[in-house]
Amino acid sequence: MNFSSADAGDNEAVDEVKTALCYANCACPSQTVQLKTYDPATKRQTYYSDCFQGIATGTYYKYAEKVCETRKGTLASLTTPIKNYFLLTSVIPFDNTLKTINTLHIGLHRNTTISNGWLWYGYDNTVYPLENYQNWAPGFNSGSAGDGIYLDKLDQSTWAWMTEGASSNSFAYMCQIRACDSTPRDCDRSGWLNIQKKRKVSNLN
Repeated sequence: MNFSSADAGDNEAVDEVKTALCYANCACPSQTVQLKTYDPATKRQTYYSDCFQGIATGTYYKYAEKVCETRKGTLASLTTPIKNYFLLTSVIPFDNTLKTINTLHIGLHRNTTISNGWLWYGYDNTVYPLENYQNWAPGFNSGSAGDGIYLDKLDQSTWAWMTEGASSNSFAYMCQIRACDSTPRDCDRSGWLNIQKKRKVSNLN
């Protein structure tokens, strides 16, 4: 197999191939933050297929999920401590529209037709159950009244889950959008395309 580039040197060609491969497997839309972790032992980052986008304009819980769906996503599913930590340390503090907020709708919601019916929104109109990782605020648990969940900032470094009604609170919210891969045909490639435009401009200079 041979990779070549018509408008770049060897180093640029390698960079283009790397970027293309990353795009083909896992690239986020523009104005989103891709979930990633760092392994100090291997000194490598692992990229995941979830992309976060905060919406500072407040709305009720029942409308927040609908807005995320129009962006081809869902309300954020914070299913692991790692995902929760990334959101709180690498997304919210660096978003100028969100870093002063204290409350945020997320994607955990109650389905009263099933036992212990807390579910996370998934992509493509799917849902999946609440499992071992649970981050309830003091005084709240899976039996607390409410239809949805929001993150509440308890102190400078601690956020936890509180229940709410579907039409109770007009809060900011966090959407989670699936990264582009070889399957979705309608995903937003603008972030990757912008990188390619910048590369071409730099090659012309």
